[in-house]
Amino acid sequence: MTRQNATFILRMAFCLAALALFALAARQMGQSGDAAKAATPPQKAKWRYREEFDRLRGMYNNDDIVGVVKIPGTVVHYPVAHHPESNEYYLERNLYKNKSSAGSICLDYENSVERHDPSTVLYGHQMSSNSMFHTLSYYTKKSFFDEHRYVIFNTVYEKNVWEVFAFFKTDTSYNYIRVFFRSERDFLGFAAEMKSKSLYGTDIEIREGDRILILSTCTNVERDTRYVLAARMVKNKGDIPGDIAKQMENAEGDYR
Repeated sequence: MTRQNATFILRMAFCLAALALFALAARQMGQSGDAAKAATPPQKAKWRYREEFDRLRGMYNNDDIVGVVKIPGTVVHYPVAHHPESNEYYLERNLYKNKSSAGSICLDYENSVERHDPSTVLYGHQMSSNSMFHTLSYYTKKSFFDEHRYVIFNTVYEKNVWEVFAFFKTDTSYNYIRVFFRSERDFLGFAAEMKSKSLYGTDIEIREGDRILILSTCTNVERDTRYVLAARMVKNKGDIPGDIAKQMENAEGDYR
């Protein structure tokens, strides 16, 4: 084994261990405990299962595939898997459920595509091969931030475009992976705090009833640090730029 490979493996191991500890500590703090869940139960999804996902699930023989994420203009275009009990499961496995250092893009285990969660969290490794969520590191440049302001996240129940309102680097002491909130005011305060941390400003305001999408990856620069991209769901499909809307409609079918 070369020194470079050994360093990479150690870095990935540290990242996985840190993520596990971070997620456990965050859950124990109570932000997503039973009381919080009871206070603001997310709405049930209104849509029926979309058969477009049968092809994706068949490709990998994996019914854990619940969505597709795409950042137009980048290499990010991946199926999203969900394990109901663990975030680490798919961060350590590919979509065939085989052990893999690259892992898969996965939905937070506390999220569910069968609800309208106010905050949806996706995780992925930052691979040196420019795959998975490596693209998030490019948002440190303002030109890239300005030119890549939309994220497509379609699920087996709905298709949506999300507009980026914040990007920042943080350590794992900041609990940005919250899924449930004590109240609407709590959620709005959470979103406002993320916006205040952003490297670059936007004119997007998070209001009552909005939903947000959070993409998270390790920085691979400092231990226990993350790049975080946050986006607000575009409620009115008529506000989505035409080329982005077309990519949203075809995100599952275009994946190869």
